[in-house]
Amino acid sequence: MRRFRWMGMLLGGAILLGACSSKKLSESDQLLIDQLVEDYQIYFDFPLVLNDFSATVQKEGSLVDQETNEPIYEGDRVTLIRGSEPKDNEVIRVTGEYKEGDLNGIFVEIHSEPTEYSEESLEQLAVAFLSEHDIAKQVSLIDQKVKENEREIIFRFKTERDTVIKVYVNQDLKQAVGFLKTDGEDL
Repeated sequence: MRRFRWMGMLLGGAILLGACSSKKLSESDQLLIDQLVEDYQIYFDFPLVLNDFSATVQKEGSLVDQETNEPIYEGDRVTLIRGSEPKDNEVIRVTGEYKEGDLNGIFVEIHSEPTEYSEESLEQLAVAFLSEHDIAKQVSLIDQKVKENEREIIFRFKTERDTVIKVYVNQDLKQAVGFLKTDGEDL
């Protein structure tokens, strides 16, 4: 059943993104978009109706910091953006970052209403997300931060291989909505 859903989403993604784009996507861009849809289905269960989204692909080096003239990120960034007004608990945006063709991070922005939360329980959700998806089996918390004016809390963990992974947890949904492998920089 999951296989049919996956194939349907990919087919829908190809149709949608081909039809919605005013310019013709390159084959490599379409492959990155298809990969993002596949990765989304691996890590998240939030419903995603692809007909509501448009796609952008930013190749490595296409966005640079104006002060340093350095790339803002390494690799390619693919973003699906909802074109219509979201309802509660609907996906607004999905962004994936790829280094040398491998997923480096994925983030989902979801429209949600504020609720109360326990930071300790959200940390446990973040750890469980890493373990369930075989991203990291054992981690230790380095620090955490609530993003200003947003509903996500970022947990930064050190893994058993001494790498650093940020996990984003939506405080309202009480679910992990993204992760990013980093070089250990600050939150």
